[in-house]
Amino acid sequence: MRKKSTSARGLALFIALIILTLFPASLIKAEERQVTVYLNGQQIHLEQNPLARDGIVYVPLRAVFEAQGATVSWDSSQRIIKSTKGERNIEYMVDKGKMVINGIEVSTAPHITYQQRQWVPLRFISQALGNEVTWNQVTYSVNIKSLPITQANALTNTSEEEQWPVLPPEISTTLKMNEETRSKTLYLPDQDLTLRVGHYGFKDGNLYSYLTFYNDGDQDYELSFEPGNKKLVSIYQKEREALPTVNLQDCTEVTSRVVIDNSSSQGTITRVPIFTENEACKASNQAEQQKNNTPKRFAFGETGSNVVTTSKYVQTAEGALNGFRIPANNLEQLIIVAPTEGWTHLVVNGSFRRSTDNPDTAVTFKLDYKVDLSLGFDEFSFIYTYFGS
Repeated sequence: MRKKSTSARGLALFIALIILTLFPASLIKAEERQVTVYLNGQQIHLEQNPLARDGIVYVPLRAVFEAQGATVSWDSSQRIIKSTKGERNIEYMVDKGKMVINGIEVSTAPHITYQQRQWVPLRFISQALGNEVTWNQVTYSVNIKSLPITQANALTNTSEEEQWPVLPPEISTTLKMNEETRSKTLYLPDQDLTLRVGHYGFKDGNLYSYLTFYNDGDQDYELSFEPGNKKLVSIYQKEREALPTVNLQDCTEVTSRVVIDNSSSQGTITRVPIFTENEACKASNQAEQQKNNTPKRFAFGETGSNVVTTSKYVQTAEGALNGFRIPANNLEQLIIVAPTEGWTHLVVNGSFRRSTDNPDTAVTFKLDYKVDLSLGFDEFSFIYTYFGS
């Protein structure tokens, strides 16, 4: 379960149940089929699951060498992995995609960096260590078989004609939603951010869509949306605001008039009080009372708690979102509200990147909603009603 820095319950729990129970992050990533690795018929249990990317299976650097009985060291100054197994000496130049085996240079795939660790191509490393490597598409597994030492170049044939392994096509960053698929997930193996479109529906000619961004990494992410005719509502938690102090004045002014009664022989004189209100004072009191009548966005919190769940608009005047921060090991929730304006599809373009990365490396994505005004809010009605307006 992802970390969520909150002490609020009530509505916060309701939202968490919808997002994290109906669509938990653990299930999201389970949708990505895992690759298993076998060495001489025995499964190798790695600390982290292998990554299948661009037709290559990657594993953590040290694990692949040590699992096959090789020693391994890292030369940080030259950025070279050095390994020895029996009479076989290997130097892997991680950034150049080159490997030297017993003095013979061969081409291989470069390493990748994922979750601040170095991952190396399993097939090429295993072959360089003198092993036979095959791919089973049915079981989605890599099978490594130890062989007698042979020529290094024969074991590291990387010709383009060889199709190994046959991996799924590149993950699309376009999420298409329709009446049959009203929720989808975008998960990229080399990113710590997962985007979940939990739902979408229509009311009064407007699209409403509930999004959750899960950050599983140790670095903040920044999210952006391109300009357009839409509102972006952030659901968040904050400390409960104290009610403003209202200072009311007594505006009563008392005057009197003299009444002379001559009905008796002696006569009487009486002062009769007259009560009026000072108009300037009344205006001041009305202004004070207005402090509690100022419209505020809906906020919900457990009785006695100093934390409430509320929402706010975060888009610019042009309907864009720039550098919206998603903290490390946390999540953020947004609602998109956009008029349909007669379109059959509504498309929202966005991007995200680690806050320390170059803006040019941002991942772009597209949310493509089919407009079907018959799609209601279902179990999301509570969220849209109180937070999406």
